[in-house]
Amino acid sequence: MSSKIQVPRNERDADGSCQKEGLSAEEDFKKRVAERGGVWRNANREENIYKHIDCFVDGKAFDIKAAKRIARRNRRGMKGKVQDAFHWVEHQGITGHPGWCHSRHMDYLAFQMLNGSFLVVNRAVLSSYLNERVKFLGGKLAKSQYTAVDGVLWRRKGRADAMTLFSTAQLLSLFGTEVW
Repeated sequence: MSSKIQVPRNERDADGSCQKEGLSAEEDFKKRVAERGGVWRNANREENIYKHIDCFVDGKAFDIKAAKRIARRNRRGMKGKVQDAFHWVEHQGITGHPGWCHSRHMDYLAFQMLNGSFLVVNRAVLSSYLNERVKFLGGKLAKSQYTAVDGVLWRRKGRADAMTLFSTAQLLSLFGTEVW
């Protein structure tokens, strides 16, 4: 078991900035857990890669999501700004298998907010909500990342993944969601 937080680097993260943002979010969450008196354990490499688990807090499995850009590049080709009004949720992974939102190995997702807090969302509740929204919309696909909201799915070119954006308000409305 590694004592170091591990954040894999995506091949499309040309300058490594997304990996650094992910590592920073995990370190911030670890501090938040310590402030709350929780017991932290890093996930090992296999748990991280295959089960979408970043850490365990008091024995519960967490996947930590850094605040994200809606798109890597905005409509003018400039690098997008990190924001926390919307959060990407993966319905289907790049291999075509169920996305991280549906990983039964994980208990909670911790979405980073720009004010330093985290939205802690029950994974099973979010998975159910996502499935309801996708089913209600009939698997509707967005034409751009900016219209992939509330269960409308975005698929990246050349990949089998499918994701949507949920607003902070939507995540807060889900049963059991807490702000840490």
